[in-house]
Amino acid sequence: MHFKLTIVIASVVIVSTFVIALTVGGDSLTGRLIVKLEKDNRLMKLAGADGRSAEFYVSDKYWVHSVTVSPHGDYAAFIEEAGPRYTDTGSAAHPKIALVVLDEDGRIVARANTDVKMYDWSPDGRRLALVTFAPCDPDYEFKCPTGAWIFDIEQSDITKITDTAYAIRWAEHDSLVYIKSSDGVLSYNPVARTMSKTAYLDIDFSPDGEYYLSHPGFERDSVIQLYETGTNKNVAGLLPQDTGNIVGWAFNVGHFLHFVNVVEELETAGTGPIKVIKGRKVKTAVNTIYEPGGRLVVMTFEGTISPWCGDGSTLIIERDGKLVLVEIP
Repeated sequence: MHFKLTIVIASVVIVSTFVIALTVGGDSLTGRLIVKLEKDNRLMKLAGADGRSAEFYVSDKYWVHSVTVSPHGDYAAFIEEAGPRYTDTGSAAHPKIALVVLDEDGRIVARANTDVKMYDWSPDGRRLALVTFAPCDPDYEFKCPTGAWIFDIEQSDITKITDTAYAIRWAEHDSLVYIKSSDGVLSYNPVARTMSKTAYLDIDFSPDGEYYLSHPGFERDSVIQLYETGTNKNVAGLLPQDTGNIVGWAFNVGHFLHFVNVVEELETAGTGPIKVIKGRKVKTAVNTIYEPGGRLVVMTFEGTISPWCGDGSTLIIERDGKLVLVEIP
């Protein structure tokens, strides 16, 4: 198995070798859209292999979040929220929420002015599956689902596919849209425009569709479970022990799971037996890439998950102030 790891620092590209062969190409960043959200609602774009970044988009809204890059790296998307508005009597009014799509030059190419709670890209990177919620309490928290939609960003067209949805995923392996609803997990065929009920318990499929992860609800001591898609059999026994928490599927191909084991160091103030915890600092973070079918630990490496995000073909982490791109062809 062939992996690639690139470390970006100053104007130098460094090759690191672990227990398996790692190689690096000097053009590993060429043509890739890699973006990061800053705290002041500025989107930054990685400008080159020397680690430089450039301002990509600046939002004048109250809050920007859920930044992603399309599967082929053509677009970046994010949810943009205006702050709560207030009436003359001081009561809160419905804040405005939109899903915004930018091209690689930071120009807005599409905007869905609807109350988007979450979204997912189609495998071709030309459409988005959305879930919308509405405020339904005095605090205007978005707790009531209002539907699932398909948003065609090139046609600026949005189509409702169901009235109730809590989560959504556009699966890469079969190009179907999977929806968590009050009726269980549904699948929508965007070509035939048909909806079907499935026996699946969740919608977090591996890119090749061999497995899916079932995420816990609010039950105490519940943990993430692993299921075979073909049999719907719980195969959590395939998961390794003592590798930390599951982050998710590592790449946009295959069924590689990403685990991270974080050791934190407490920052305290005061003397004697009574101390005040001021914060937490990551001391070490060990990442494990695991292939459950063969019960194989593919690789381990240190580094924290980076706020930079790309098209899913890489894991982007940071280590010792350096940006690290871990790739699988």
